[in-house]
Amino acid sequence: MKNLILVHLESLNSIFFDTKKDLFPNIEKIKKESIYYNNFFSTATSTLMVISDICYGGMYRESCSSLEDDNFRTENNFSMFDKLKESGYETKGIIWPQISTYTKMKAGQILGEKIEIEALKKYAGFLEAIENQIKGDKQFALFVGNFASHVSYRNDKEVGGANAYSKWKKGYHFIDDTCGKIVKLLKKYEKEDNTIVIFYGDHGDDLWGHGLKNGYIHAIEPYSNIIHTPLIVKCPGEKKRISDELISAIDIKEMAMKMVFDVQDEINALKKRSYVFARNIFVNQKINFMSLGKGYSVISNDYSLMVTMKGLELYNICMDPVNSCNLLEFFDIDSGGNIKFRSQFKNIKSWHFRHFFVDAEIRHLNRIYKQLRIYLLNATKEIYEGADKNIDIRNKELNFHKINRYHFFNIYHRIYAELIDKAVRFYMGK
Repeated sequence: MKNLILVHLESLNSIFFDTKKDLFPNIEKIKKESIYYNNFFSTATSTLMVISDICYGGMYRESCSSLEDDNFRTENNFSMFDKLKESGYETKGIIWPQISTYTKMKAGQILGEKIEIEALKKYAGFLEAIENQIKGDKQFALFVGNFASHVSYRNDKEVGGANAYSKWKKGYHFIDDTCGKIVKLLKKYEKEDNTIVIFYGDHGDDLWGHGLKNGYIHAIEPYSNIIHTPLIVKCPGEKKRISDELISAIDIKEMAMKMVFDVQDEINALKKRSYVFARNIFVNQKINFMSLGKGYSVISNDYSLMVTMKGLELYNICMDPVNSCNLLEFFDIDSGGNIKFRSQFKNIKSWHFRHFFVDAEIRHLNRIYKQLRIYLLNATKEIYEGADKNIDIRNKELNFHKINRYHFFNIYHRIYAELIDKAVRFYMGK
């Protein structure tokens, strides 16, 4: 059996990680020595929901009305830390800074039913607590959470920074430093060959690109730029590589347990998935239309389909990683949920558009939409029923028969566009 360290990379999405490598020298080095999952998607857009999904291996809190609610247990629902504690492991959560998340983690039993959590006031004390666990004689399973990169905790005096951008960079510097220190401690105490370290991002931040949302930059609907995050698995004996396999946050528990108990054949036989399902609040939580509207998305390797009270949104997450263009806005939808390309776009002026939306592409998008729609209908039905909510409530809260249209081009007409061009040129004297 091996030791386990689950390292939380707060507010880090794949876009930041892949484009700002200078902020993550330690994690980049670890990545080259590990398995890097290029298509890992989180299952929620807020920290504690993701941690719970990972530790318990599923979305088991949907009947809860808040993150602190611990009324969700069944005899088959246990955290991997609880299971490892039963097997004789010394288990613990270690976090810094000492923040409100700490009390919610304890009250909601986010890591497990009987898992001790220590929140440190100083960064040096945080590192010391990690070292004390690693250097001990017992087998250990640790959760390490450095929350300095969370937008609300960058004002900690130790983080510093003169403005929002410098605080942003310093927050990520701290989580990168923590990752580097963990690897050094494992080498120092000769535990590297007997310890699995899993580094994962919980969510990214959307700087109001999809609306003000009463100020929230995560916990909003599950756009792929928020839930596409890094996953790095450093496991002794595993070949270092980059994997394009689609992985969900709820897969980590099974992966970790099999690695810990050296079940090599079963590790190689982990279930391959075609889709990841994600949401932003529990089924039983109240909808706040202006802040945290309820949203569910299904993600494949290339596309995501999301449904909210406002309707449906389809994105090509490879060509459009920030989800700026809802492809369904170029379509109409009928009462049966079928889509048809809108006639006013067939004679649009630019060949850029016309070369993109050729007939074959329209048929392709129609096929992708139908596949994702079926999965999303079934997944939302299952999650609502699991929270003792009937299908009528789902259909009231989620609109599968409307397209969420929010761009100016929805009123596009070529003749009107040319008249507007002429009017502007006349006004400018051109």
